[in-house]
Amino acid sequence: DQARLDGALSMLRLIARKYEFKDDVDRLPLVQMSLLSSDSASLELAELLKLICKVYWSSTYMEIPELMTHPDAIRAWMSCFQTLIMRPLPLDQMPSDPDSRDAWQWWKTKKWALHIAYRMFNRYGTPDMCTEAGDVAFATVFRRDWALPLLRACLHELSGVAAGQYIAGRVCNMVLQYLTQALAFSHTWKELKVTLPSLLPSVIFPMLCFSESDAELWQENPHEYIRKGYDIIEDLHSTKTAAMNFLLELCKSRPKGNLDALVQVLKQKARYAASLEPMLLQHVVPLFDSPHGHLRAKACWLAGAFADISFQDGQGKGPTFTALLHRCVRSIADPELPVRIDASVAVRAFLEAVEMEDLPLFKDLIDNEDLTFSLETVVERFSDEMAPYALGLTTHLTQQFWRIVSEEDAAGAGEEEDDEGALAAYGVLRTLSTILDSVSGVPELYPQLEELVFPVLHRYTSTDGQDVFEEIMQIITYLTFYGKAISPRMWSLYPRMLECLNEWAIDYFEEVLMPLDNYISQDTETFLNTRDPDLLALTNQTLEKVLAGDGYPVDQVVCAPRLMGVVLQTCRGRVDTCVAPYLGLILRRLARGDADEDLHSALLVAAADALYYSPALALRALAAQPGALAALFGALGKAVAATRAGGRMAAFPSRRDKKLLALGLTAVLSTPEADTPPEIASAVGQLAAAVVRLLLAVKRQEEEAAGGGGAREREGEDAGAARASGDEADSEGADGDEANTDSDDDRVGRYGATRGDSDVSDSEEDWWSDGEAEVSSPVDAVDPFIYFGEVLGALGTSQPQRVAAIQATMDEGTRAAIQGMTAYAAQLQQEKLEAAAAAAAAH
Repeated sequence: DQARLDGALSMLRLIARKYEFKDDVDRLPLVQMSLLSSDSASLELAELLKLICKVYWSSTYMEIPELMTHPDAIRAWMSCFQTLIMRPLPLDQMPSDPDSRDAWQWWKTKKWALHIAYRMFNRYGTPDMCTEAGDVAFATVFRRDWALPLLRACLHELSGVAAGQYIAGRVCNMVLQYLTQALAFSHTWKELKVTLPSLLPSVIFPMLCFSESDAELWQENPHEYIRKGYDIIEDLHSTKTAAMNFLLELCKSRPKGNLDALVQVLKQKARYAASLEPMLLQHVVPLFDSPHGHLRAKACWLAGAFADISFQDGQGKGPTFTALLHRCVRSIADPELPVRIDASVAVRAFLEAVEMEDLPLFKDLIDNEDLTFSLETVVERFSDEMAPYALGLTTHLTQQFWRIVSEEDAAGAGEEEDDEGALAAYGVLRTLSTILDSVSGVPELYPQLEELVFPVLHRYTSTDGQDVFEEIMQIITYLTFYGKAISPRMWSLYPRMLECLNEWAIDYFEEVLMPLDNYISQDTETFLNTRDPDLLALTNQTLEKVLAGDGYPVDQVVCAPRLMGVVLQTCRGRVDTCVAPYLGLILRRLARGDADEDLHSALLVAAADALYYSPALALRALAAQPGALAALFGALGKAVAATRAGGRMAAFPSRRDKKLLALGLTAVLSTPEADTPPEIASAVGQLAAAVVRLLLAVKRQEEEAAGGGGAREREGEDAGAARASGDEADSEGADGDEANTDSDDDRVGRYGATRGDSDVSDSEEDWWSDGEAEVSSPVDAVDPFIYFGEVLGALGTSQPQRVAAIQATMDEGTRAAIQGMTAYAAQLQQEKLEAAAAAAAAH
């Protein structure tokens, strides 16, 4: 019964998928070994066989189930896979359309059988590398009895290639991966070695050649040709890459009698290095003038690959180096797009090989518009020495940018021209950002640089900037952070950025947040005192629109409560009128029940900012809204109490968020009893316990960070990741028949690290925790342990009965934790005083 069999296998597949990541103790042997032995050529049979392969794949994903470690079971399954790999296919039924052939069910089925064979060989080919007893038993039998038969099946499959038969690309890829693995073992190498005289010239080398399909793609869709050439995912599935990897591994692991010339070996071994320069002159330089575009592209690629070798006059010097460089630069104007791309990449390699004293040699290259991306490499490469060149380069780049814009405006049409113009403009802006970063230690340069780039910033903080808005925000971030002061004209961009956010740029809120923070924290007086326009009011209007509105992406909405935190932390004591509206927005958004953990955590942290800003003001505002106190503190208590494996906190992964929460809740404890609402007064014991829990988590993270104990690691990493290999990067979506179930300098923003993730370790650190970024807001200078100790000490002096009441509601463990935390705070305070005294004595 075809339908029932298909349904049964599909259900078995779903069950296996559900349990593929579970430990052996959590699952039962679910796979029944019954492969169909039929001569039918139907696609239905191919689909059933593929389902069986996929069930086996999922059932053995994490480990080999005990049921499958018995020699009889291994023999039954492996013989089935061997038979399936060698099975003759009904090629007369294969689709004639090239685009449909690889999707043919029979090729997919054979691919899955090869996929399993390679993973078994890759994972279990060396029994000594296995740790579990069951794995060792399986690996021993597999290596002894099945590595060779499966190798022979793979070689049998490749014999069709030598005979001119079509074989699907993914099938070839998996066969070559198996052959590459076979090079490492003596018994499989002996079998493989005798086939090399015919295998290399008739199979491997033809796969490396520029094919008819390559030529067709080059002509019809050069953009796709480039994408495929530089796409890492394409490399995982590429037959050409698999063939190249086989040759490389052959030369590295079995060099005797085989190719003994690899790129790295050529560079490092004297007997080869001496011949490299003549080889480049004799064989590579002439290819730049070849009538065939793919050969010109390969010449650029080879020149870039060997740009860093030591030429006769030294690295980055001499006539050969110069000749290759100038030919690559000339190739940037090649009529063929793939040649231009390979040439641009090669020029970057040449620039990286040059010493600083030779940088003026590239002055003539700087005037080449096509070298914008390579110029970025120059700036990055010589960032420490860039200051003398910064003004000249910025002048040149801004002129070039306006020239590109002018040409685009004049053209006014043509999709391809627009794409190329946008790419060139993007490259200019990227390079400008790199220059600003490279001279961050010379802030006196910033006013002159600002003068040059401001017209660009002004025009593109509008709808004109939709293609380059992220780069514009990055430039503004550098200017507002590193400059000595924020000029009035730079302040004129603030309302324009908010207008962009309100009208069309909500997807860029995270990028806009960094310069907004800089404006508020670097020049608080202007932010608060400007009335035309009222910058604080405009900011609050944007916050209300984003938090109260509908349809905004949650990953950008999360930036709104973070901006609230910036205002409350930086303007403490000066924006009392914001506290109640902010808390109202937070509560209304929390009431929606957004499932996103990042947003939920950010809202609670912003509420803690309001509590710390003024606990009395915040509590009055909450008490004025029916149910608000219970809603907010209930959500805070639930989030702080939530745990995951190991007893760590489930929410608030960053140390900074925990600190802000601790400060907010400690501020509530400091509120005079007369100003404390009854709902809070009756729960101060729970508040104190929550603060202790937060501080303990902060302390643990600090200790882990100080000891290097994986402060940036994720606890929730897939347990199988360490065992994953290149073959397992092949997702099930590669079949098409089943869906597969940064960054700015850390000194100019701290938002990427505060984005919550339920999988992120409790010990994960924020980007801003390194270096000078630690004190980036007034709150960052407050020690939460000392603050907690001071508040408890003050309460013990002024309201001893309240402290006694608090302790009476706690269990012994919590009371001991509070005593320990108080002692730790006193220790930190003493160390702080001693450090201050030592510093004063030194002066």
